[in-house]
Amino acid sequence: MTTDEVVAKIAAEEAQFQARMDEQVVDGFKVGDMRKVFERLVDPKDWRGPIAALIAPGLFPIAKAAVEFYTATELKVVGGPEQLTGRVAVHSVGYRMGPAGDH
Repeated sequence: MTTDEVVAKIAAEEAQFQARMDEQVVDGFKVGDMRKVFERLVDPKDWRGPIAALIAPGLFPIAKAAVEFYTATELKVVGGPEQLTGRVAVHSVGYRMGPAGDH
């Protein structure tokens, strides 16, 4: 087996694993859905950092579950609905400063 074939096999196995993980349900939400929400909340250059975002109030339950799942920290609403956007401000200390972090 060539190096390229080994790399391709590993990539295929990782993709299959991720697809199976995405279908798992945690706290009533599919992991794949939580991952998509989490990726929109965090800084893509530093996902371990603090989280501060404006989200639609209806997204709070899945956002809260996603932050708890990926960071072991709590996502809190820190402001009421904004007058113009109808969004709420949310915050978390992030993975790095949470109990599982590397602080």
